[in-house]
Amino acid sequence: MGGPSDFSEAAEDAADLGLDDIAGQLAGLTPQGFAVWPDNMATVDAWLVVCTQWRVTAMANGQVLWLGLDYASAKVGLDCADTVLTAQQWANLRMMERVASAALNGNR
Repeated sequence: MGGPSDFSEAAEDAADLGLDDIAGQLAGLTPQGFAVWPDNMATVDAWLVVCTQWRVTAMANGQVLWLGLDYASAKVGLDCADTVLTAQQWANLRMMERVASAALNGNR
């Protein structure tokens, strides 16, 4: 996953868009780390590989309903990343999917 270890790229993007106030704020920020227990790291890595592979549908009110991961696409992503999950890791990834779906749908 990677990228800069600060917000310099985001600050440059904001400056390029003429958002000088935001660029100044971003330039002064330092990213805060977060901890992942070693037992959960494989699941988190797998999530980062497949977290863009959602099945969604449009609702009549114009909102998007996040249904869940497209498992066929997720499998291709995991295979391409040479990632193999145990049954427990897959269950953990599906738990992350349920929580993300609830958050994306505003718990509706």
